Amino acid sequence: MKPLSAGLVLGLLLPLLAACSSGPFGPAPEAPELCLVTAPAEAFDPPRSEVVLLADHYGLELDAPPATGTSASAAELRDLLEMEGFKVFVFSGNLGATATGVVGNLDKGRPLLALIEIARGPIWVLLVGRDGPTDSLIVQRPDGRLAALATTEFERLWRLRERLLILALPESLTM
Repeated sequence: MKPLSAGLVLGLLLPLLAACSSGPFGPAPEAPELCLVTAPAEAFDPPRSEVVLLADHYGLELDAPPATGTSASAAELRDLLEMEGFKVFVFSGNLGATATGVVGNLDKGRPLLALIEIARGPIWVLLVGRDGPTDSLIVQRPDGRLAALATTEFERLWRLRERLLILALPESLTM
């Protein structure tokens, strides 16, 4: 029997390790002031990639979703989402209530993919809401659960990846 290559073993283990690591995220708050783009989903089995979760927010299903735990560049995600009929904007954003701001887009009901740097490397997170009283952003995890990330911690992790954001809107919303 031929031994497995190190690359194959690593490729099989990374998604499992990613699922076990909680990173900087805490439990989602349950305050009435919580502003969510959509209501939280039930837990998914198997977990779904952030791009699939993004499509779920608009009630759409992707034809060729990426695997959970795979790392993709902004260009790859843009191409995939455009093939699926999304109008995609990739930009360096800010935290404000502007057209390129996290708060501005979340307040308009637009979830965002944000690239952050954590201990194991860069990951995409899906921002789906914010909680003003605790100054946290709400992230939807691949298993469908919500987690809180303090805005100051998000800014620190996000700044390491040049504040990269992806806003993807179904073509039906952009016409």
